[in-house]
Amino acid sequence: MSLGSAPDTLDWHITTSLVSGWVNINTMRGLFAYNLDVKEIELKADLVDTYRSSPSKKNWNFCLKKDIQWSDGEPLQIQHVIDSWQRLLNPEIGSPHAHQLFNIVGAKAFYQNKLAFSQVGIRKINDRCFSIDLIHSDANFPHRLTAPYLYPIRKDLINIHKEKWTLPKNWVGLGAYKLNQGDLSTHLLLRKNKKAKKIKSGPEEVKLFWLDSAKTALNLFQSGQLDLIKSPQAPLLTPALRQESQVSSPSMGLTFIGFNETKTIDREVKTQLQALVATASFTEKIFKDRPRTRTLIPWEKFDLNPKSQKNHQTAEIKKLNPTRKLVLSTPSADLDILQRIAYLSKKKLNLNIEIKIENSSQYFFNLLNNNNFDLYRLSYTPAILLPSIYLEMFASNAHNNFSGYKNKKYSKKLAKLKRSPQAFSQRKLLQTLENKLLYEDIVILPLYRNREAFLLDKKKWQWEPHPSGRIRFERFTH
Repeated sequence: MSLGSAPDTLDWHITTSLVSGWVNINTMRGLFAYNLDVKEIELKADLVDTYRSSPSKKNWNFCLKKDIQWSDGEPLQIQHVIDSWQRLLNPEIGSPHAHQLFNIVGAKAFYQNKLAFSQVGIRKINDRCFSIDLIHSDANFPHRLTAPYLYPIRKDLINIHKEKWTLPKNWVGLGAYKLNQGDLSTHLLLRKNKKAKKIKSGPEEVKLFWLDSAKTALNLFQSGQLDLIKSPQAPLLTPALRQESQVSSPSMGLTFIGFNETKTIDREVKTQLQALVATASFTEKIFKDRPRTRTLIPWEKFDLNPKSQKNHQTAEIKKLNPTRKLVLSTPSADLDILQRIAYLSKKKLNLNIEIKIENSSQYFFNLLNNNNFDLYRLSYTPAILLPSIYLEMFASNAHNNFSGYKNKKYSKKLAKLKRSPQAFSQRKLLQTLENKLLYEDIVILPLYRNREAFLLDKKKWQWEPHPSGRIRFERFTH
Protein backbone atom coordinates (compact mmCIF):
# COMPACT_ATOMS: atom_id res chain seq x y z
CA MET A 1 0.00 0.00 0.00
CA SER A 2 0.95 3.63 -0.41
CA LEU A 3 -1.10 6.14 1.56
CA GLY A 4 1.06 9.16 0.78
CA SER A 5 4.21 10.81 2.10
CA ALA A 6 6.09 9.57 5.15
CA PRO A 7 4.59 10.69 8.46
CA ASP A 8 6.60 13.01 10.69
CA THR A 9 6.43 10.64 13.67
CA LEU A 10 4.32 7.78 15.03
CA ASP A 11 4.17 9.41 18.47
CA TRP A 12 0.40 9.91 18.81
CA HIS A 13 0.84 12.70 21.35
CA ILE A 14 2.76 14.82 18.85
CA THR A 15 1.77 13.89 15.32
CA THR A 16 -0.82 15.73 13.24
CA SER A 17 -0.21 13.48 10.21
CA LEU A 18 -3.21 11.64 8.77
CA VAL A 19 -0.97 8.77 7.64
CA SER A 20 0.52 8.46 11.12
CA GLY A 21 -3.03 8.33 12.49
CA TRP A 22 -3.88 5.45 10.14
CA VAL A 23 -0.84 3.49 11.34
CA ASN A 24 -1.67 4.13 15.00
CA ILE A 25 -5.33 3.14 14.57
CA ASN A 26 -4.17 -0.29 13.38
CA THR A 27 -1.42 -0.81 15.93
CA MET A 28 -3.17 0.63 18.99
CA ARG A 29 -6.57 0.73 20.69
CA GLY A 30 -8.39 3.37 22.71
CA LEU A 31 -10.92 3.33 25.51
CA PHE A 32 -13.68 3.76 22.92
CA ALA A 33 -13.85 3.37 19.14
CA TYR A 34 -16.23 3.92 16.26
CA ASN A 35 -17.78 0.87 14.66
CA LEU A 36 -16.39 0.87 11.12
CA ASP A 37 -18.57 -2.08 10.08
CA VAL A 38 -21.59 0.21 9.75
CA LYS A 39 -21.90 3.41 7.71
CA GLU A 40 -23.60 5.29 10.53
CA ILE A 41 -21.63 6.92 13.33
CA GLU A 42 -21.85 4.31 16.08
CA LEU A 43 -19.77 4.47 19.26
CA LYS A 44 -18.65 1.28 20.99
CA ALA A 45 -16.54 0.49 24.04
CA ASP A 46 -13.12 -0.85 23.06
CA LEU A 47 -10.67 -1.21 25.96
CA VAL A 48 -13.41 -0.16 28.39
CA ASP A 49 -15.55 -2.82 30.03
CA THR A 50 -17.93 -0.68 32.14
CA TYR A 51 -18.44 3.03 32.65
CA ARG A 52 -20.88 5.38 34.33
CA SER A 53 -21.35 9.09 34.93
CA SER A 54 -22.86 11.29 37.60
CA PRO A 55 -26.24 12.92 36.81
CA SER A 56 -24.42 16.21 36.19
CA LYS A 57 -22.12 14.54 33.61
CA LYS A 58 -19.16 16.11 35.41
CA ASN A 59 -17.79 12.91 36.93
CA TRP A 60 -17.03 9.75 34.95
CA ASN A 61 -15.76 6.33 36.06
CA PHE A 62 -14.20 3.87 33.60
CA CYS A 63 -13.02 0.30 34.11
CA LEU A 64 -10.90 -1.67 31.63
CA LYS A 65 -11.67 -5.11 30.27
CA LYS A 66 -9.81 -7.99 31.85
CA ASP A 67 -6.99 -9.97 30.24
CA ILE A 68 -5.97 -7.41 27.60
CA GLN A 69 -2.27 -7.68 26.82
CA TRP A 70 0.26 -5.52 25.05
CA SER A 71 2.05 -7.17 22.14
CA ASP A 72 4.95 -8.07 24.49
CA GLY A 73 2.57 -9.91 26.85
CA GLU A 74 2.42 -7.19 29.54
CA PRO A 75 -1.12 -6.82 30.97
CA LEU A 76 -2.86 -3.51 30.26
CA GLN A 77 -3.39 -1.40 33.39
CA ILE A 78 -5.26 1.84 33.98
CA GLN A 79 -1.92 3.44 34.90
CA HIS A 80 -0.94 3.15 31.23
CA VAL A 81 -3.89 5.39 30.39
CA ILE A 82 -3.09 7.86 33.16
CA ASP A 83 0.58 7.98 32.09
CA SER A 84 -0.55 8.78 28.55
CA TRP A 85 -2.76 11.67 29.59
CA GLN A 86 -0.09 13.05 31.90
CA ARG A 87 2.45 12.96 29.07
CA LEU A 88 -0.05 14.61 26.71
CA LEU A 89 -0.44 17.47 29.20
CA ASN A 90 3.29 17.81 29.82
CA PRO A 91 4.30 21.18 28.32
CA GLU A 92 7.79 19.83 27.59
CA ILE A 93 6.25 17.40 25.09
CA GLY A 94 4.59 20.29 23.26
CA SER A 95 1.57 18.29 22.12
CA PRO A 96 -0.77 20.16 19.75
CA HIS A 97 -3.60 18.11 21.30
CA ALA A 98 -3.05 18.96 24.98
CA HIS A 99 -5.96 21.42 25.04
CA GLN A 100 -8.37 18.55 24.38
CA LEU A 101 -8.10 17.60 28.07
CA PHE A 102 -8.45 21.11 29.50
CA ASN A 103 -12.03 20.41 30.60
CA ILE A 104 -10.59 18.06 33.24
CA VAL A 105 -10.22 19.78 36.61
CA GLY A 106 -6.69 21.16 36.97
CA ALA A 107 -5.47 19.92 33.57
CA LYS A 108 -4.83 23.37 32.11
CA ALA A 109 -3.12 24.55 35.30
CA PHE A 110 -0.83 21.47 35.19
CA TYR A 111 -0.03 22.26 31.54
CA GLN A 112 0.89 25.78 32.64
CA ASN A 113 3.15 24.46 35.43
CA LYS A 114 0.84 25.94 38.07
CA LEU A 115 -0.28 22.64 39.60
CA ALA A 116 1.08 19.18 40.41
CA PHE A 117 -0.42 16.29 38.46
CA SER A 118 -1.65 14.76 41.73
CA GLN A 119 -4.10 17.70 41.92
CA VAL A 120 -5.55 17.09 38.44
CA GLY A 121 -9.02 15.51 38.33
CA ILE A 122 -7.76 12.07 37.22
CA ARG A 123 -7.84 9.52 40.05
CA LYS A 124 -6.78 5.90 39.96
CA ILE A 125 -9.28 3.67 41.78
CA ASN A 126 -7.49 0.33 41.23
CA ASP A 127 -5.42 -1.36 38.51
CA ARG A 128 -8.40 -1.42 36.13
CA CYS A 129 -10.47 1.65 36.99
CA PHE A 130 -10.11 5.41 37.22
CA SER A 131 -12.30 8.46 37.81
CA ILE A 132 -12.41 11.76 35.89
CA ASP A 133 -13.69 15.09 37.22
CA LEU A 134 -14.71 17.69 34.62
CA ILE A 135 -15.08 21.45 34.94
CA HIS A 136 -18.07 21.62 32.60
CA SER A 137 -20.74 18.99 32.00
CA ASP A 138 -20.06 16.81 28.98
CA ALA A 139 -22.63 14.16 28.11
CA ASN A 140 -20.49 13.05 25.16
CA PHE A 141 -17.22 12.58 27.01
CA PRO A 142 -16.87 8.91 25.86
CA HIS A 143 -16.86 10.12 22.24
CA ARG A 144 -13.82 12.26 23.03
CA LEU A 145 -11.97 9.17 24.24
CA THR A 146 -11.85 7.69 20.71
CA ALA A 147 -9.07 10.08 19.68
CA PRO A 148 -5.67 8.49 18.96
CA TYR A 149 -3.81 11.07 21.07
CA LEU A 150 -5.48 9.51 24.16
CA TYR A 151 -4.23 5.96 23.51
CA PRO A 152 -2.40 4.33 26.45
CA ILE A 153 1.41 4.34 26.56
CA ARG A 154 4.11 2.26 28.16
CA LYS A 155 6.03 4.80 30.21
CA ASP A 156 8.60 2.15 31.17
CA LEU A 157 9.55 1.62 27.51
CA ILE A 158 9.60 5.33 26.72
CA ASN A 159 12.02 5.82 29.62
CA ILE A 160 14.28 3.14 28.14
CA HIS A 161 14.14 4.04 24.44
CA LYS A 162 13.55 7.81 24.75
CA GLU A 163 12.57 9.37 21.38
CA LYS A 164 13.17 6.00 19.65
CA TRP A 165 10.25 4.28 21.39
CA THR A 166 8.15 4.33 18.20
CA LEU A 167 10.73 2.52 16.05
CA PRO A 168 9.57 -0.94 14.91
CA LYS A 169 12.28 -2.73 16.90
CA ASN A 170 11.05 -1.03 20.10
CA TRP A 171 7.35 -0.91 19.29
CA VAL A 172 4.79 -2.39 21.66
CA GLY A 173 1.09 -1.95 20.92
CA LEU A 174 -2.45 -3.14 21.57
CA GLY A 175 -3.93 -3.15 18.07
CA ALA A 176 -4.71 -5.81 15.49
CA TYR A 177 -1.31 -5.26 13.89
CA LYS A 178 2.21 -4.82 15.22
CA LEU A 179 5.07 -2.86 13.70
CA ASN A 180 7.56 -5.45 12.49
CA GLN A 181 10.25 -3.64 10.53
CA GLY A 182 10.99 -0.58 8.43
CA ASP A 183 11.31 3.14 9.16
CA LEU A 184 9.82 6.52 8.32
CA SER A 185 12.11 7.09 5.34
CA THR A 186 11.10 4.20 3.04
CA HIS A 187 8.44 1.81 4.35
CA LEU A 188 6.85 0.04 7.31
CA LEU A 189 5.91 -3.62 7.61
CA LEU A 190 2.98 -4.50 9.88
CA ARG A 191 2.07 -8.04 10.91
CA LYS A 192 -0.95 -9.31 12.81
CA ASN A 193 -0.55 -9.03 16.55
CA LYS A 194 -0.79 -12.50 18.09
CA LYS A 195 -1.64 -11.04 21.50
CA ALA A 196 -4.68 -9.17 20.12
CA LYS A 197 -8.14 -10.63 19.76
CA LYS A 198 -8.41 -13.15 16.93
CA ILE A 199 -9.26 -11.43 13.66
CA LYS A 200 -10.30 -13.66 10.79
CA SER A 201 -10.30 -11.01 8.04
CA GLY A 202 -7.56 -8.75 6.76
CA PRO A 203 -4.13 -9.55 5.35
CA GLU A 204 -1.56 -11.29 7.56
CA GLU A 205 0.88 -8.48 6.83
CA VAL A 206 0.70 -4.98 5.40
CA LYS A 207 3.62 -3.18 3.78
CA LEU A 208 3.31 0.59 3.65
CA PHE A 209 5.51 2.52 1.22
CA TRP A 210 6.07 6.27 1.55
CA LEU A 211 5.78 7.86 -1.88
CA ASP A 212 5.70 11.60 -2.51
CA SER A 213 5.00 11.21 -6.22
CA ALA A 214 1.42 10.37 -7.24
CA LYS A 215 2.73 9.31 -10.65
CA THR A 216 5.18 6.83 -9.12
CA ALA A 217 2.45 5.38 -6.89
CA LEU A 218 0.13 5.02 -9.88
CA ASN A 219 2.80 3.25 -11.96
CA LEU A 220 3.41 0.79 -9.14
CA PHE A 221 -0.33 0.23 -8.74
CA GLN A 222 -0.87 -0.42 -12.45
CA SER A 223 2.08 -2.83 -12.54
CA GLY A 224 0.54 -4.85 -9.70
CA GLN A 225 3.18 -3.96 -7.10
CA LEU A 226 0.74 -2.02 -4.93
CA ASP A 227 -2.80 -3.09 -3.98
CA LEU A 228 -3.97 0.29 -2.63
CA ILE A 229 -2.94 3.90 -3.21
CA LYS A 230 -4.47 7.30 -2.59
CA SER A 231 -6.38 8.21 -5.71
CA PRO A 232 -4.50 10.68 -7.94
CA GLN A 233 -6.23 13.65 -9.51
CA ALA A 234 -6.79 14.33 -13.19
CA PRO A 235 -5.13 13.97 -15.64
CA LEU A 236 -3.51 10.90 -14.01
CA LEU A 237 -6.93 9.59 -13.00
CA THR A 238 -8.60 8.56 -16.26
CA PRO A 239 -12.34 7.73 -16.49
CA ALA A 240 -11.48 4.07 -17.13
CA LEU A 241 -9.24 3.90 -14.08
CA ARG A 242 -11.85 5.61 -11.95
CA GLN A 243 -14.52 3.10 -12.99
CA GLU A 244 -12.33 0.02 -12.62
CA SER A 245 -10.43 0.73 -9.42
CA GLN A 246 -11.58 3.78 -7.47
CA VAL A 247 -13.32 3.42 -4.11
CA SER A 248 -14.35 6.60 -2.34
CA SER A 249 -16.58 8.15 0.27
CA PRO A 250 -17.29 11.74 1.29
CA SER A 251 -15.58 12.09 4.65
CA MET A 252 -16.53 13.98 7.78
CA GLY A 253 -13.93 16.60 6.93
CA LEU A 254 -14.80 20.10 5.77
CA THR A 255 -12.87 22.76 3.86
CA PHE A 256 -14.00 26.35 4.38
CA ILE A 257 -12.98 29.97 4.23
CA GLY A 258 -13.16 31.79 7.54
CA PHE A 259 -13.21 35.47 8.41
CA ASN A 260 -10.79 36.93 10.93
CA GLU A 261 -13.30 38.28 13.42
CA THR A 262 -10.64 40.31 15.21
CA LYS A 263 -10.50 42.54 12.13
CA THR A 264 -13.23 44.97 11.12
CA ILE A 265 -14.72 43.48 7.96
CA ASP A 266 -17.86 45.16 6.64
CA ARG A 267 -21.07 43.15 6.72
CA GLU A 268 -21.54 44.06 3.07
CA VAL A 269 -18.21 42.47 2.15
CA LYS A 270 -19.21 39.28 3.97
CA THR A 271 -22.62 39.04 2.31
CA GLN A 272 -21.17 39.66 -1.15
CA LEU A 273 -18.48 36.99 -0.76
CA GLN A 274 -21.13 34.60 0.54
CA ALA A 275 -23.26 35.28 -2.53
CA LEU A 276 -20.25 34.87 -4.82
CA VAL A 277 -19.32 31.36 -3.64
CA ALA A 278 -22.97 30.31 -4.10
CA THR A 279 -23.07 31.27 -7.79
CA ALA A 280 -23.01 28.69 -10.58
CA SER A 281 -20.16 30.57 -12.28
CA PHE A 282 -18.03 29.78 -9.23
CA THR A 283 -19.09 26.22 -8.46
CA GLU A 284 -19.37 24.65 -11.93
CA LYS A 285 -15.67 24.79 -12.78
CA ILE A 286 -14.31 23.97 -9.35
CA PHE A 287 -16.16 21.18 -7.59
CA LYS A 288 -16.26 18.31 -10.08
CA ASP A 289 -14.43 15.90 -7.74
CA ARG A 290 -15.26 17.58 -4.44
CA PRO A 291 -18.69 17.30 -2.77
CA ARG A 292 -19.89 20.92 -2.59
CA THR A 293 -21.58 21.91 0.67
CA ARG A 294 -23.24 24.97 2.14
CA THR A 295 -23.50 23.55 5.66
CA LEU A 296 -21.02 23.26 8.50
CA ILE A 297 -22.41 20.05 10.02
CA PRO A 298 -22.61 16.97 7.75
CA TRP A 299 -26.22 16.37 8.75
CA GLU A 300 -26.79 13.20 6.75
CA LYS A 301 -23.77 11.48 8.37
CA PHE A 302 -25.48 11.80 11.74
CA ASP A 303 -28.81 10.61 10.37
CA LEU A 304 -30.24 14.11 10.72
CA ASN A 305 -32.34 15.08 7.73
CA PRO A 306 -30.74 18.16 6.09
CA LYS A 307 -33.94 18.85 4.11
CA SER A 308 -35.52 20.19 7.27
CA GLN A 309 -33.13 23.12 7.27
CA LYS A 310 -34.29 26.61 6.39
CA ASN A 311 -33.43 27.68 2.87
CA HIS A 312 -31.46 30.88 3.35
CA GLN A 313 -31.33 33.29 0.44
CA THR A 314 -28.02 34.95 -0.41
CA ALA A 315 -27.70 38.61 -1.33
CA GLU A 316 -27.82 39.90 -4.89
CA ILE A 317 -24.30 40.33 -6.24
CA LYS A 318 -23.24 43.92 -6.75
CA LYS A 319 -19.96 45.82 -6.88
CA LEU A 320 -18.62 47.31 -3.68
CA ASN A 321 -17.92 51.00 -3.48
CA PRO A 322 -15.21 51.94 -2.71
CA THR A 323 -12.79 49.17 -3.72
CA ARG A 324 -11.79 46.94 -0.81
CA LYS A 325 -8.77 44.70 -0.24
CA LEU A 326 -8.47 41.53 1.86
CA VAL A 327 -5.56 39.21 2.60
CA LEU A 328 -6.34 35.47 2.43
CA SER A 329 -3.90 33.19 4.26
CA THR A 330 -3.46 29.59 3.13
CA PRO A 331 -0.99 26.73 2.91
CA SER A 332 -0.27 25.56 -0.64
CA ALA A 333 -3.60 23.80 -1.21
CA ASP A 334 -6.81 24.51 -3.10
CA LEU A 335 -5.13 27.24 -5.10
CA ASP A 336 -7.53 26.65 -7.99
CA ILE A 337 -10.50 27.45 -5.75
CA LEU A 338 -8.86 30.44 -4.08
CA GLN A 339 -7.64 31.90 -7.37
CA ARG A 340 -11.17 31.55 -8.76
CA ILE A 341 -12.54 33.42 -5.76
CA ALA A 342 -9.92 36.16 -6.17
CA TYR A 343 -10.63 36.49 -9.90
CA LEU A 344 -14.41 36.68 -9.52
CA SER A 345 -14.17 38.99 -6.51
CA LYS A 346 -12.20 41.53 -8.50
CA LYS A 347 -14.39 41.17 -11.57
CA LYS A 348 -17.83 41.12 -9.94
CA LEU A 349 -17.39 42.73 -6.51
CA ASN A 350 -14.67 45.33 -6.93
CA LEU A 351 -12.88 43.43 -4.15
CA ASN A 352 -9.16 42.70 -4.35
CA ILE A 353 -8.12 39.51 -2.54
CA GLU A 354 -4.42 38.90 -2.03
CA ILE A 355 -3.64 35.19 -1.64
CA LYS A 356 -0.82 34.77 0.85
CA ILE A 357 0.75 31.29 0.63
CA GLU A 358 2.65 30.27 3.77
CA ASN A 359 4.39 27.16 5.03
CA SER A 360 2.39 25.12 7.50
CA SER A 361 4.15 26.27 10.69
CA GLN A 362 3.94 29.97 9.83
CA TYR A 363 0.36 29.57 8.68
CA PHE A 364 -0.82 28.04 11.97
CA PHE A 365 1.24 30.51 14.01
CA ASN A 366 -0.61 33.34 12.30
CA LEU A 367 -3.96 31.60 12.80
CA LEU A 368 -3.34 31.11 16.51
CA ASN A 369 -2.39 34.75 16.92
CA ASN A 370 -4.91 36.19 14.44
CA ASN A 371 -2.03 37.86 12.60
CA ASN A 372 -1.64 39.30 9.10
CA PHE A 373 -4.80 38.01 7.44
CA ASP A 374 -8.44 38.90 6.87
CA LEU A 375 -9.52 35.50 5.49
CA TYR A 376 -8.12 32.01 5.99
CA ARG A 377 -8.66 28.69 4.28
CA LEU A 378 -8.88 25.69 6.61
CA SER A 379 -9.43 21.98 6.06
CA TYR A 380 -10.88 20.47 9.23
CA THR A 381 -11.29 16.75 9.88
CA PRO A 382 -12.57 16.04 13.39
CA ALA A 383 -11.07 13.26 15.46
CA ILE A 384 -14.32 13.10 17.43
CA LEU A 385 -17.48 12.41 15.46
CA LEU A 386 -20.22 14.53 16.99
CA PRO A 387 -22.34 17.17 15.26
CA SER A 388 -21.49 19.63 18.03
CA ILE A 389 -17.74 19.27 17.33
CA TYR A 390 -18.09 21.40 14.21
CA LEU A 391 -19.69 24.13 16.30
CA GLU A 392 -17.19 23.93 19.16
CA MET A 393 -14.46 25.37 16.92
CA PHE A 394 -16.11 28.76 17.29
CA ALA A 395 -16.72 28.82 21.03
CA SER A 396 -15.07 31.77 22.80
CA ASN A 397 -12.73 29.52 24.79
CA ALA A 398 -11.98 26.98 22.02
CA HIS A 399 -8.27 26.52 21.44
CA ASN A 400 -8.80 25.91 17.73
CA ASN A 401 -11.01 28.98 17.29
CA PHE A 402 -8.79 30.52 14.62
CA SER A 403 -11.51 32.97 13.62
CA GLY A 404 -11.31 34.88 16.90
CA TYR A 405 -15.12 34.78 17.02
CA LYS A 406 -16.45 35.65 20.47
CA ASN A 407 -20.17 35.57 21.18
CA LYS A 408 -21.42 34.91 24.71
CA LYS A 409 -24.91 33.84 23.64
CA TYR A 410 -23.46 31.38 21.13
CA SER A 411 -21.07 29.87 23.70
CA LYS A 412 -23.85 29.64 26.30
CA LYS A 413 -26.15 27.74 23.93
CA LEU A 414 -23.27 25.48 22.94
CA ALA A 415 -22.64 24.64 26.61
CA LYS A 416 -26.31 23.71 26.93
CA LEU A 417 -25.93 21.38 23.95
CA LYS A 418 -22.92 19.65 25.51
CA ARG A 419 -24.86 18.99 28.72
CA SER A 420 -27.52 17.03 26.89
CA PRO A 421 -27.16 13.24 26.72
CA GLN A 422 -29.37 13.37 23.62
CA ALA A 423 -27.14 15.70 21.61
CA PHE A 424 -27.82 13.83 18.39
CA SER A 425 -31.51 14.63 18.65
CA GLN A 426 -31.03 18.32 19.48
CA ARG A 427 -31.68 19.27 15.86
CA LYS A 428 -33.26 22.65 16.60
CA LEU A 429 -30.41 23.89 18.80
CA LEU A 430 -27.79 22.54 16.37
CA GLN A 431 -29.46 24.35 13.51
CA THR A 432 -29.80 27.57 15.49
CA LEU A 433 -26.07 27.59 16.23
CA GLU A 434 -25.07 26.66 12.69
CA ASN A 435 -27.34 29.34 11.21
CA LYS A 436 -25.83 31.95 13.50
CA LEU A 437 -22.33 31.14 12.19
CA LEU A 438 -23.31 30.86 8.54
CA TYR A 439 -26.01 33.49 8.07
CA GLU A 440 -26.47 35.81 11.03
CA ASP A 441 -22.83 36.60 11.71
CA ILE A 442 -21.26 35.03 8.56
CA VAL A 443 -18.16 33.69 10.32
CA ILE A 444 -17.30 31.11 7.66
CA LEU A 445 -18.05 30.18 4.05
CA PRO A 446 -18.29 26.37 3.68
CA LEU A 447 -16.80 25.11 0.42
CA TYR A 448 -16.75 21.30 0.20
CA ARG A 449 -16.68 18.04 2.09
CA ASN A 450 -13.32 16.34 1.93
CA ARG A 451 -13.42 13.07 -0.01
CA GLU A 452 -11.37 10.00 0.80
CA ALA A 453 -10.62 8.33 -2.53
CA PHE A 454 -8.34 5.38 -3.24
CA LEU A 455 -7.45 3.03 -6.05
CA LEU A 456 -7.91 -0.59 -4.98
CA ASP A 457 -6.98 -3.81 -6.74
CA LYS A 458 -10.53 -5.18 -6.67
CA LYS A 459 -9.42 -8.54 -8.06
CA LYS A 460 -7.56 -9.18 -4.80
CA TRP A 461 -9.47 -7.20 -2.17
CA GLN A 462 -12.87 -5.90 -1.17
CA TRP A 463 -13.06 -2.74 0.93
CA GLU A 464 -15.01 0.49 1.24
CA PRO A 465 -13.73 3.67 2.90
CA HIS A 466 -15.64 4.71 6.00
CA PRO A 467 -17.04 8.28 6.26
CA SER A 468 -15.00 8.74 9.45
CA GLY A 469 -11.82 8.60 7.36
CA ARG A 470 -10.42 5.82 9.53
CA ILE A 471 -8.75 2.87 7.80
CA ARG A 472 -8.58 -0.49 9.56
CA PHE A 473 -6.64 -3.11 7.66
CA GLU A 474 -8.69 -5.97 9.14
CA ARG A 475 -11.67 -4.68 7.11
CA PHE A 476 -9.95 -5.71 3.86
CA THR A 477 -11.35 -9.03 2.67
CA HIS A 478 -10.59 -11.30 -0.29
